[in-house]
Amino acid sequence: MSVFDDFDDQVDTFNTLFTDILDAHAPLKRIKIKTRPNPFVTPEIRQLMRTRDKWHKKAIKTNDRLCWNAFKFFRQEVKRELRLAEQVHVRSEIINSNGNTNAIWKIINRCLPKKSKTSPDINGNPADLANKFNAYFTSVGASAAQKAFNLAMEYGLNPATTTSSAV
Repeated sequence: MSVFDDFDDQVDTFNTLFTDILDAHAPLKRIKIKTRPNPFVTPEIRQLMRTRDKWHKKAIKTNDRLCWNAFKFFRQEVKRELRLAEQVHVRSEIINSNGNTNAIWKIINRCLPKKSKTSPDINGNPADLANKFNAYFTSVGASAAQKAFNLAMEYGLNPATTTSSAV
């Protein structure tokens, strides 16, 4: 009796040889997922995305104005629902962090966009660059003061008495 008379031995041998060949010629590659995780995407939002995609396919196929309007409507709905779901998710994570500042900063940094790899072009005249910085920083103070004044007026505060009482 040979080793290959039994059916189980034949399957085991085939599987071993086949996986060895796959490992040699098509090895598993580990990849890093570069997009942000979206734990706040619910099944309802996924269904809304599928509906949006169906309308998009139909609009492309038929080029009908009503289909395009439906697609645009569902696209706006998906964006709105995603924004709301993300806000709720971030708020709940911050509340569940129990005041742990490291956890709170980790949550905040996940919400912020990644920094751009490109650096600004500063090969110009140093005097022009200094004037641009000067113009920017002088406008920041004026706009911040105006916004603070508008907020004070919106909430019924008198800016003159608020600053003098704080001193």
